[in-house]
This record gives sequence, C-alpha cells and structure tokens, in this order.
Amino acid sequence: MPAPAAAVIFAKYPQAGKVKTRLIGTVSAEVAAQIHAICLRHVLAVCDGIDDLDVFLATTPPDADFSEFLSPGVQSIDQGTGDLGERLSSVSAGVFDRGYRAVMLLGSDCATLTPSDLQASLAALSQADVVIGPAQDGGYYLIGATRHDARLFERIEWSTERVCEQTTERAREAGMRYELMRVQRDLDDAADLRALLQADATAEDTLVRTTREKIMACVTESWNDE
Repeated sequence: MPAPAAAVIFAKYPQAGKVKTRLIGTVSAEVAAQIHAICLRHVLAVCDGIDDLDVFLATTPPDADFSEFLSPGVQSIDQGTGDLGERLSSVSAGVFDRGYRAVMLLGSDCATLTPSDLQASLAALSQADVVIGPAQDGGYYLIGATRHDARLFERIEWSTERVCEQTTERAREAGMRYELMRVQRDLDDAADLRALLQADATAEDTLVRTTREKIMACVTESWNDE
C-alpha cells in the first residue's frame, strides 16, 4: 500500500557546465555543480523527515546515474520528454495513477525549504485542491494537488516571472481551490547565493543551517584555491 501522499523531486544530474549555469563566473562550473548537488540532497532530506510520505526522484537525463542520491525508500522515475509543463503533467499523472490522494511536485533549487513547509502544504491540501509555493522570481518551488489536472501545466510561460501567476489562473479556470504558501528564494544566480550566505543563521531551521554551511564551505574552499 502506498502512503497517503507522494513528493516528487525534479532533478537534473549535477554535471559541471550543465547545471546552475547562472552561478558560473561567480564560482566555477565544478563548484556550481556541487552547489546543485547540495541543494538536491537538501530537498531529499526535507522529504525524508515527513511521515506517511513516499518520495520519488524524477530524473534527467535518462542515462544519468543518480544512485548516490537514492537513499532507502526513494524511488527513481524518468521525467520523460517535452517542455517543463509536459514533463510535470506526465509525472503528475503517472504518480497519481499509483493510488496517492495527494501529490507534491518540487524543484531541487530551494535551499531554505523545511519539513514544516511540506507539512503545511499537506495540511493545506485537506481544504484546497491545489497548493503552490511561490518563488521570489515569479516561479514556484512546489505545487501540490489532490488530483491530476493537466490544465495546471498548460499555457504557462515557463522560466518567466509569470509562472506562478499563470498557474493560479489555470487553477481558477479549472474550478480548483488553491492556497499559496510562503514565498521563498530559489538558488539560481549570484544574488541568490549572496542572499543565502548572508542570511541570519540563528533564525534558520536545522536542515537549512546545515545546507547553508555546506554551501559556504564549498564556495570558501574554491575561493581559497584560486
């Protein structure tokens, strides 16, 4: 029997020069890839701290070896093909077909995500049909629903500041009640990295503080090597 809910983390393999490209220049391609891997492990650790939640890693490219990220209980599935909306929709449909009552799709870029965020999102789905975690850049770091509806992923201008706004429009058009969670900042570029490293560590969740320290150590070591 599956758990009542599932979390699906969308992950690109941390290959230097292929991930976190907007960080390259501030740090090397190799360090950018290390930061990507740290963020992915952070989101996996957040999901691991939630009871009654099955965890999937939706991976790309298909031939990449993600075995180092697959702790016991984490299942690997292929993202499939198409643009981001098509892949999100396809994975959502496939995971719901396994019998879950709620499915959350997460990015792997939010280094400030906490178990409390996921618990609050799951709680919101007891009243709403859709829950969305808005990102500061206008996208979202999380979208959860109580049923699959392809319309949530259609007619979205992906990789723009309108993604979250348009997703709420699609939810309204589909007659789905939605709730927004707290706004968070993905770690995509130099400004995001600077904001994370300058944050008040004393106010952070334990996992967030640990992840922040790992990223700081990674960046500091690379600068010391120059």
